[in-house]
Amino acid sequence: MLSFLLYAGCFVWVFGAKRLGRTSAIMAALAVAAALGIALT
Repeated sequence: MLSFLLYAGCFVWVFGAKRLGRTSAIMAALAVAAALGIALT
C-alpha cells in the first residue's frame, strides 16, 4: 500500500511541476535511492 501512495504522489507531482529539468533530476535521484535500497536488502 505504501508503494501505491508513493507512485500516486509522484504521478500527481510530476504533472503539476513547472520545470522539467529539476523534476527529472529528482525522479532520477529517487530511482537511484530505490535501487540502492533494493540492492542492500
